[in-house]
Amino acid sequence: MRNSNKYEIADVKRIAEGQWDTVFQALCPELEHALAHPGHHIDCPIHGGKEDFRLDRSFKQRGTAICTCGNWDGFSLLKELKGWSLPEILEQVMGALGEQSVEPLAPTVSRPPPRKVEEKQDIRPTLRKRWEEALPLGRGEGRFMLASYLQFRGLPVKPMLSVLETEARLHPRMAYIEKGKVVSYYPALITIVRDAAGKPVTMHRTYLNRTENGVVEKAPVSKAKKLFPVVKNGDVHGGAIRLGTATAGVIGVAEGIETSLAIRAATGMPVWPVLSASLMRSFEPPEGVTEVVIWADRDLPDRKGRKAGQDAAEVLQARLLEKGIRASIKIPDAPSSTDVSVDWADVYTSSGLTGFPRKSKAA
Repeated sequence: MRNSNKYEIADVKRIAEGQWDTVFQALCPELEHALAHPGHHIDCPIHGGKEDFRLDRSFKQRGTAICTCGNWDGFSLLKELKGWSLPEILEQVMGALGEQSVEPLAPTVSRPPPRKVEEKQDIRPTLRKRWEEALPLGRGEGRFMLASYLQFRGLPVKPMLSVLETEARLHPRMAYIEKGKVVSYYPALITIVRDAAGKPVTMHRTYLNRTENGVVEKAPVSKAKKLFPVVKNGDVHGGAIRLGTATAGVIGVAEGIETSLAIRAATGMPVWPVLSASLMRSFEPPEGVTEVVIWADRDLPDRKGRKAGQDAAEVLQARLLEKGIRASIKIPDAPSSTDVSVDWADVYTSSGLTGFPRKSKAA
């Protein structure tokens, strides 16, 4: 490490690892609420979006945070919040960790003071209203439109509608919101997300669009899939969208809804979407499940060589094995092109049943 307050980033990273809670407490009063509720969504201190921002549950290691407006480690988050240069960030981190010679530094970006955190309003009435507004999938326009979307995705219509019926509906006109403003309205597939105990805690939306040719596809928006806020005192971690019940003690899990449906169509196995790689890590199977098949995405590595889908699957597998639950991982074969990620929905579309493991347990 250099002297006279000149620091190497590799040194500071090593020293700060596992101590980012201390760093943020010292330097970022705007993160007070996020620090008190790691893993839970709060109003974004950067762009102001309502319940868009969260610190990872493991943020103490690298300072990681995520929002609809970006993803950061501790250093890049300080740059975003404070406007400091890298040398200034390194000095301030060291100062927060006890380096006596570092002078406190004011932010160089102007942001409004953090809003006073009010008690979280319960989202249940809104969720209930949206569910009641939505059309059931057993008949009528709701069934017709979702059937068109399933057909567009190459999935068998009648069996998959049956899988979705109890946990999903089709909302005819759902507001699409960006940066706190309604920018358009689209039909949306809404599905119930249940916690580890099976209680509903929020809903997931997939925005759809009917083209001039009558084809139903994902809506042409920047983020076609969104979660509603979680109910007061609820927790989505450990939960999933429960599409079917375990058969002979076996359940599958995958990230996306369409991916889960593709696996079900190919293997007959009930597969629950957990919606993201980060939520896959925390999945908790219900009582009576003795085996979990983890259908992981084959993701491209990031700049540090991490593969989100595979890494999350390995974390979940290790957790389940520790609990005495059998757990296996299924990953799609590598594609001919090395610059694309692949999930099991892609496999189903390109190869049909032949692309799936022959010995998968079926429902």
